Amino acid sequence: MTSPQVSQVNDKPDYTKVRGWLLVFGVFAGYQFLSGAASLLFPPDTQHDLTQRLPAEAAKVYAVTQHFAYVMVPVYLAQCVAIFRRLRMGRTLSLVANLLVMLHGLAWLPFMGDLVEATKPASLSSGIQPANMVVLAYVAVFVSLASSVLAVLYFLRSERVKQTLVN
Repeated sequence: MTSPQVSQVNDKPDYTKVRGWLLVFGVFAGYQFLSGAASLLFPPDTQHDLTQRLPAEAAKVYAVTQHFAYVMVPVYLAQCVAIFRRLRMGRTLSLVANLLVMLHGLAWLPFMGDLVEATKPASLSSGIQPANMVVLAYVAVFVSLASSVLAVLYFLRSERVKQTLVN
């Protein structure tokens, strides 16, 4: 008896499908779109109260970031569609989206104290101490900045992105 012929294993990765981290970023872009669309369609009542409690400069930054959301929602949708259709534009949209998120975080850094003060009544009613709220606010901004930097590096350096997003 002879043993069946075993085909040689191809060690070259398959780049014809969206997989790995590229899949994660595509799904995350879809989630960002759904989350952003829901927050634009059903804004919480606290947004108006928050704007009233912020100092003038911080209120201006807050207003700009609210308009920023109107731009980001279609960018996230286009990013998600382009990644799953394996379009080269998916890389560009991902870079643009992450760079805009970084700019958003950097714009808010000088006003974090004002934002924390404005949200103090809501945080106290939920049981969060003001000192913890300050730490949580800064951690959230720095995690957002770090994840955006890592995503930009991924889309600039990844072989999967270069080989998969080719159309």
